[in-house]
Amino acid sequence: VQQKAMKGSVIEGGESYSSRVAREKSPVTLYASDCGAPCDQARKLLGERGVPFNNKDPQANPEAQAELQKLTGKLSVPVLVVGSDRLNGFEAGQWHGALDRAGYPRSVPVRQPAAAPAPPPAPTE
Repeated sequence: VQQKAMKGSVIEGGESYSSRVAREKSPVTLYASDCGAPCDQARKLLGERGVPFNNKDPQANPEAQAELQKLTGKLSVPVLVVGSDRLNGFEAGQWHGALDRAGYPRSVPVRQPAAAPAPPPAPTE
């Protein structure tokens, strides 16, 4: 009898199935620059949840600046876009709520390390 190791729903490349479905239905875009704590906390929250996102820096990219201006009517960051939801400014509870509604998992799936190969048998004399 051979026992199969089941690993859960993780797609090659480390993205979970639920994260992939959420990304396809509700892609995430973060408009952030070097704005200090709010932008740093925004990136940290997305990273801790393992949310794949498109990062656009309006300070460094005139195209992103124009998009942000059209989207919000101003140039203040951070702004999170999850599918059709838009959140201005960083507020962890609101951001978690938007990501939850879109189906993003609350945490990054834990990957099991590969089993180490067995050591070779000791030589016999």
